[in-house]
Amino acid sequence: MQTPGIYQIRNKITAKVYIGSSTKCLKARLRNHLTMLERAIHPNRHLMGAWQVWGADNFAFEAVEFVDEPSHILEREQFHIDRTHSYDPKYGYNLAPNAGNCAGVKHGPEGRKNIGAAARARFAKMSAEEKAAMAAHLPRIDEIVAKLGRHPCQGYRHTDKARAAMVKARLGVPIPSRQGIKQRPETIAKRTAALTGLPRLKLRKITDGQLTVMRQLKEQGLSYQTIANRYGLSLVGVYSAVKGITHAEQGQWQDNPQRLKDNMQRGNKAHRKLARAQVQCVRTFRELGVTFSRLAKWFGSSMSSINRIVSGQNYQDWLEPEGGK
Repeated sequence: MQTPGIYQIRNKITAKVYIGSSTKCLKARLRNHLTMLERAIHPNRHLMGAWQVWGADNFAFEAVEFVDEPSHILEREQFHIDRTHSYDPKYGYNLAPNAGNCAGVKHGPEGRKNIGAAARARFAKMSAEEKAAMAAHLPRIDEIVAKLGRHPCQGYRHTDKARAAMVKARLGVPIPSRQGIKQRPETIAKRTAALTGLPRLKLRKITDGQLTVMRQLKEQGLSYQTIANRYGLSLVGVYSAVKGITHAEQGQWQDNPQRLKDNMQRGNKAHRKLARAQVQCVRTFRELGVTFSRLAKWFGSSMSSINRIVSGQNYQDWLEPEGGK
């Protein structure tokens, strides 16, 4: 036991082994393992857990092979690791599959957290010159593109397992909104320059015949979503067309007989801008998820007015459906 060589710590009950090596003295190395196990401070969590479960009497410290040439230690250790499959939790307690380094070791959540904290602490202690020197040695993205001829992420496809994990991570997570974020003048100038000269998108127009058919389908009992899917339009677009909010050529609000009737019945409330059908549309659109700002633009009103209409503070006498109370 006084010469360099390979040793193993064997579980007498499960036959699992831990393979190790020493370039100086096997006896001293095994004594070091025994001390750390007895004090419950052994760095190998698998071996430490098994020691606590099975007890010291069920483990044997054995010499596997003596090596005369220290330069062959890692080679022989790797041979016995592969022979016993001690890197597999089913057969052994080795954390790493490779002798002499930690390549292939999978750290737990706490271990990864500690490693990250230590790395951030080392980076915080670095001077500005050291950080600049480290950044100078990092490859630039344009150099990588020039070397590969493409972006390193181009053509990369996630595995099914990775995509499932990403979907699971996104479930229930709200998509961040950029509403209210003010962009810098330089950013606005760049976006304006990038869009200059590009053709503007044309909105899909509904012909008179299509509009007539959509209204007939709605009268037959089809839902707005079914009609939207059939014509390749949005739910809000179909609702607006059928109700007459859009496509003024099919009937403008100011020519709506219902609005004229409402104006005559309101008397001193003739200053109102929206008709009964419009008020109902505002409330229906809000239930469908349309934002207050978009409703205000559609109906030519302010967001506060739309909010009061939806909450029932305005047009309280029109909360009841037409034709009865």
